Amino acid sequence: MKATGVTLFVEDLEASTQFYVNLFEQQPIDKSENTALFEVDGFKTFLHRQMKHEAGMPANEDHMEYKVSDLDEIVSGLIEKGMKIENHPKEYYWGRSAFLRDIEGRLIELYEK
Repeated sequence: MKATGVTLFVEDLEASTQFYVNLFEQQPIDKSENTALFEVDGFKTFLHRQMKHEAGMPANEDHMEYKVSDLDEIVSGLIEKGMKIENHPKEYYWGRSAFLRDIEGRLIELYEK
């Protein structure tokens, strides 16, 4: 398992993008109408415009992202340890992911590519 990034949902994408341009001293490596992606030393900061939650999608919440080699195996192991999976492994437009929460309620994404 490797920590690879964080997704931050923002109200003002333009102002947030400019903040991270100033912080990282670089432009986003990818930008769209609703997103901006920065990468610093292999760690990604993904800004996503706050939008209405769509059914069947993970919560629109800031979350940490961890890359795993076998998503099904990892999720099965977590379930065996008594952990609750919020969104079981599923194919999304960005890839295959599962979501769970830590004991303080923070959202965590596990994904494989």
